[in-house]
Amino acid sequence: MAPTVPDQMKALLHSRGISQAELARRIPASPTTISMLMTGMRWTYPLLLRVCQVLNADVELHIVPRSSKRRVKSKPRRTAARRRSTA
Repeated sequence: MAPTVPDQMKALLHSRGISQAELARRIPASPTTISMLMTGMRWTYPLLLRVCQVLNADVELHIVPRSSKRRVKSKPRRTAARRRSTA
């Protein structure tokens, strides 16, 4: 299995000698946001680009087939009509 984005970011931070607090200062973002990123939460493409810019890294996107192990089921969104009918 390929390394996760947080694992790759942690390795880059370590190799560049940059702490999470320093990354937060350079982006800028709160230390809490960086902590959440390093656990795999809250990644957005613009934020990923800013992190990569600070770390002098590039983003490569790979599209892979889904497997039953990797599939994430999302909750169905409630439409405005459904919200009104249940209120």
